[in-house]
Amino acid sequence: MAESVSQALLVVDMQNDFLLPSSPVCVAGGMDAVPAVMQAVQFARENGVPVIWVLRAHHHLGVDVEISRKGHFSDGAGVCVYGTPGASLVAGLQADPQEIVIHKQRFSGFMCTELDLVLRWAWARAAWSDTCHHLRGANPQLHQGHRL
Repeated sequence: MAESVSQALLVVDMQNDFLLPSSPVCVAGGMDAVPAVMQAVQFARENGVPVIWVLRAHHHLGVDVEISRKGHFSDGAGVCVYGTPGASLVAGLQADPQEIVIHKQRFSGFMCTELDLVLRWAWARAAWSDTCHHLRGANPQLHQGHRL
């Protein structure tokens, strides 16, 4: 991703803990989006559009989660804990070793992460976002077609 680009595909929170029905934080209907996300990733790769993965990842003790998710860590299980199957991308999606993966601890991919720097470094002027759940209230900047 050394050359200047005009757009990027952001793939956000497409992880087992958000998509598998057995998860306590499963987003209803999220699995239905997986084929479209797979197509978008393939299209981006084939057309030289950088794919940036924005994923939840938490410490196993839950010391870095927001208050609304603390309860998921009270029994020691947690949600999207680093290195666990729940934090992994859902089957069918895989980050290429050359693609950037951003780990976040909040709803927003921009809060306390390097996402803004990565997009500016890549000279991205338009960020395209695809996520399995709605971020309208949490981060309106991630809506499709937002101009940076």
